[in-house]
Amino acid sequence: MRGLLRDLRYSARGLRRTPGFSALVLLTIGIGTGVNATVFGFIDALLFRAVPGIAEPSRLVAIFTANFTGGPYGPSSLADLESLREETSSFDAIGGAQDDPLATLTSEIGIERSRVASVTDGYFDALGATPVVGRLITAAEMGRIEDEGLAVVSEDFWTRRFNRADDVLGRRILINGRRYRVIGVAPRGFGGFELGRPVDVWLPLVTSTEVVAQRGNRMLAIVARLKPGRSLDDARHDVAAVGASLADRFPATNRGLAIETDAPKAMTALPVSRLDPTYRSRILLLAAVVVGATGLVLLICCANVATLLLSRAASRAREVAVRLALGASRAELVRALVADGLLIGAGGTAIGVLFANWTMHALPAMFAPEWARILDARIDAAGWLIAIGLAMTASIIASLAPIGLARRVEAIAALRGDGGAGSDARSNRVREWLVTLQVALACVLLVSTGLLSQSLASAFRTDAGEAARTVLTASAVLDRMTLQWKGVRYYRDGLERVRGIAGVEAAAWTSTLPLQDAGRREFSIEGYVPAPAENVRVSIITVTLDYFETMRLTRLSGRLFTKDDRWSSKPVVVINEVMARRYFQGNPLGRHLTDAKGPIAEVVGVVEAEKYRTLQDAPLAAVYYPLEQHYLERMAIVARFKAPTEQSLRELDVMLGDARVNVSHPPARPLEPVLSALLAPERLTTTLVSACGALAIALAMIGLYGVTAYAVFRRRREIGVRVALGARPAGIARLVLAAGMRLTIVGSAIGIVGAAIMVPLLAAVVHGAEGPPLIGFVLVPLALIATAVVASIVPILRALRVQPIVALRTE
Repeated sequence: MRGLLRDLRYSARGLRRTPGFSALVLLTIGIGTGVNATVFGFIDALLFRAVPGIAEPSRLVAIFTANFTGGPYGPSSLADLESLREETSSFDAIGGAQDDPLATLTSEIGIERSRVASVTDGYFDALGATPVVGRLITAAEMGRIEDEGLAVVSEDFWTRRFNRADDVLGRRILINGRRYRVIGVAPRGFGGFELGRPVDVWLPLVTSTEVVAQRGNRMLAIVARLKPGRSLDDARHDVAAVGASLADRFPATNRGLAIETDAPKAMTALPVSRLDPTYRSRILLLAAVVVGATGLVLLICCANVATLLLSRAASRAREVAVRLALGASRAELVRALVADGLLIGAGGTAIGVLFANWTMHALPAMFAPEWARILDARIDAAGWLIAIGLAMTASIIASLAPIGLARRVEAIAALRGDGGAGSDARSNRVREWLVTLQVALACVLLVSTGLLSQSLASAFRTDAGEAARTVLTASAVLDRMTLQWKGVRYYRDGLERVRGIAGVEAAAWTSTLPLQDAGRREFSIEGYVPAPAENVRVSIITVTLDYFETMRLTRLSGRLFTKDDRWSSKPVVVINEVMARRYFQGNPLGRHLTDAKGPIAEVVGVVEAEKYRTLQDAPLAAVYYPLEQHYLERMAIVARFKAPTEQSLRELDVMLGDARVNVSHPPARPLEPVLSALLAPERLTTTLVSACGALAIALAMIGLYGVTAYAVFRRRREIGVRVALGARPAGIARLVLAAGMRLTIVGSAIGIVGAAIMVPLLAAVVHGAEGPPLIGFVLVPLALIATAVVASIVPILRALRVQPIVALRTE
């Protein structure tokens, strides 16, 4: 141990004597480990961190019922929940929640859209948590229909709307026109279970006996708390048995899938997660892509540090030879070099921790506020241990190359001054192969970055159209008590005012922006016979006349809405191509739709599909209603400009005001950032992988510079001879450039082969990738060759300054 401490002190003095080398090595290790620690923190925040505000979160499970077309993880009905209570023995408490993401909430401050959840008895018992203020809703208060309801608000809502007032209990709020009294603030940090879509208010679920009896009316997300001593496997067995039993007893509602009409609607229990299980599996795949990219960066860092340590070991060949001549053992030499690795690892850890901490706070600023809160994650103790372990391991691995070199040092050759270890052809090949590896890995990362960028760009082209780049949007929420004719007048007059803004090409109102939640409704379709237990539920969107033109959605057949489609005229709808293909055999025009909430409507047109809900889902079947026939108090305006400016945003805000009605409208904003916020996981993946690609090319440049500079140092006598014999500067430059260029070409060729293998795998994981970005296979090698040229500039200048007399002088 005393010898190791002595070597550590000696290594510290050596690192101080070479500050440039030391800074480069420490930064390389620090960045490599910092990037990996950052990614671990984000993945932990998105996928593995427990939902805040819940007691013993490991005991909480989510229960799903398979639905007809949406896979195994659908919502359940209230009747299913009652059956689970009666027929399972694994749970202490079971409850459910039904979300309304577009509720109109009026408080002392004004009107806004809020996410409101109606919960059953047992829901808060399953959470097992304590409210911040007041109390939670009890089982005795569930289902009571009173003039004034009870409400529990989230801590965020309490802060945002009531400024954390001590007298929040007893305050009144209006939700969808009904009065509620605040009785408590939910557990600290709890905002429901859906990541990025926090709930503001929880209400008791009020249902009629008829609704309870409708076993096929599945709208509840069920959570349950395991009894002490019971495992997830026990819960899965219990839940699966109930699902099978219900399928036998109620085949009309609990059997029938799109893939098999008689298959049971199975029930599944999973650990509670803030991501939908289907979406979670996709995020896991994206996380694997990012982890792979950061792993490659760490590997490049190891190769880079190994190259630098090899060069440093070569420059210390005479020192090593003297030690050997004085009787030092090989083990002592190895220990000295390991001491270098330990010091580098410790310094790299400190830099990596600082880098990760800065990145974890800088990246969230690139995203919308709701995602910024999610991504503003902290790295916990496990994350720091991983960062320390990565830094130390990478440093020790990088030290292995010079250790092997030290074992081959010949004392006589080194003392003679003919280069010693530096002249060892094997050590030179090791350096060159390490740099070649860096170039190859950088090539793979850059091609992968191109594929991810292509995917993200494809999302904007497909989902919002090119119009998203020039569209501004703002929402408007009318008071629930506003008479319908006044509301229609507000929308009509506001639209006319917006169309008068300079630069506006088209404008319209819509109830749902692309990629946002659209309401869904069950329909009966003329001429379509649903399969047993099939519910024909499709998205419904209310729009005004010019919506399709504003969003540049192509009319495929029939007509679009006209001014004649008023409340007093025949009800009409326009459907998208997905619905036409799924539910209509032949021409859908003239066919009729019926639902429980409105009269029979005739299909008059078909338009191309746009996406709602998420990027990962395929476009859903959708029905468009004209506003005057399907009035809503909540709408969003979309206005397409020739070239929107900040002045355009201000004017849009002004035009949406109207003293004749009570309306709330948050500040206008461009549509493209709205969509970008909804694509946060894809943006985060692309951002991190792009950063890895940039780091990879920077590290490759450093590696190429190191090898080229060392080649100039090693061949300075040869260069001096060439100059003495009349070699021109261009010839000397080509000689130096050839060393780095050869490694770059070989590394690029290997990288292209690796990328050709990697790209199809990524294309299968990344949504929207249309295939290998062939242009990337050309541009990336060219970029790497340009990098090699830049890295060779300083070594070339040094070579051109070599004086023949100095180079040929015998030491």
